[in-house]
Amino acid sequence: MSTMVNLNKYLLSFMILVLSLGCTTPSNSAEADSRENPSSEKYPEVISYFEVLSLKKALVGKRVQFIGYLISNEYEEGAALYPDQDRAIIGEAATRLAAFSTSENCTSALGDDFQAYVYLEGTICLGGEGVCDIDYIIKYALSAYPAGKVTICEPG
Repeated sequence: MSTMVNLNKYLLSFMILVLSLGCTTPSNSAEADSRENPSSEKYPEVISYFEVLSLKKALVGKRVQFIGYLISNEYEEGAALYPDQDRAIIGEAATRLAAFSTSENCTSALGDDFQAYVYLEGTICLGGEGVCDIDYIIKYALSAYPAGKVTICEPG
């Protein structure tokens, strides 16, 4: 019986501690939002390639950053993105996204035979089937020794 009373005391103390910690929120709601989601206004959301594929309708018009495998001459109009090199080799249509850059320094830097893993920034477009306005690309040299990264293009 005394064990049950002690357990109830500890449980009550724990609940009071949790409730008191949960009640300390910033008075300014804008301040709270900026702390919870620092990328909400200033920076694009960083997400995975598979999140882009699964949420593409909801992401239309949103600026995002993610990693994918880019092939520059996949289409007449532009490049294509895949989640990895294996899917790019077989041309897996279910995971392909069209990639378009309006930045002149990005399109000229990619050339005709560009194929690499890249970290890029762009806007989801074409009903979720593409990434437009790409203006930031970093190429990852995974097969080189030592492995490294090269900035292909950036805003400016």
